[in-house]
Amino acid sequence: NVGLDHTQLLGKTKKEIAVRKAGIITGPCTVVTAEQSPAIRAILEMQAKKFTAPFQTISKKQVETIVTDLTGTTCSYQGTEFHTTAIGAHQSMNASIAIHVARSIGIEEKSIIKGIQQATQPLRMEILSESPLIILDGAHNVDKIQTTVETLQALRDAHPAYQAKKSNLYIINGFSGDKDIHRMIQSLATLRPTAIACTRNTINPFRKVASPRDIADMWKKQTSVPTDIFLHPKETIAWAQKKVTKHDILLITGSLFVSSEIQTLL
Repeated sequence: NVGLDHTQLLGKTKKEIAVRKAGIITGPCTVVTAEQSPAIRAILEMQAKKFTAPFQTISKKQVETIVTDLTGTTCSYQGTEFHTTAIGAHQSMNASIAIHVARSIGIEEKSIIKGIQQATQPLRMEILSESPLIILDGAHNVDKIQTTVETLQALRDAHPAYQAKKSNLYIINGFSGDKDIHRMIQSLATLRPTAIACTRNTINPFRKVASPRDIADMWKKQTSVPTDIFLHPKETIAWAQKKVTKHDILLITGSLFVSSEIQTLL
């Protein structure tokens, strides 16, 4: 699907980005998409028609999420049940695209099932610990953050021990400077965190990063919970160790760079 990412290169709207991304269609190869927006899908289909490329779509009606929990996601596509270790209902659609393409090029069904089971997606709702529940998540745009919020809510529903009445949620977050941070924080705020740590990526000097102070200021417009500022991700580890108990949840999100940097420190 098409999301608002790399907007400085691809365009400011989803339609502009779709036009750019459709540029990879340059011949009569089969095009498979799970884009649900009719307007965006039409842009992709128009480019496919230009090159007489077969255009195939996967709709939400074709995909069923049976369960998503700490072990991953079980889904059904075209009557066959699959399990992936990737967590979240959105992963059902991702898996279905892979299944559709694999079938279309003649891969055996048992191999597809095994491949989906064994596939991993580091730094995307990656569970490092269950007690406390520590989640490394590289969501870095509005759409991805929204799926993170929905997935964490689903995990809380599936596991009573992590429900809000029994478990506090702590968030460590940092963002690249070219993102729609305000809207991402609006989504994260719906999770009602107990406390927040704002930091930045220090491992990629070529990446423009958002100031932790600016991030904290945006949080303060959304919630009155304690919000701390750290100029280096390693300082957030000590912050978390003081606050997070074995019954709590620690979500590290907002940037692949921040999440990967913290991963090396844990």
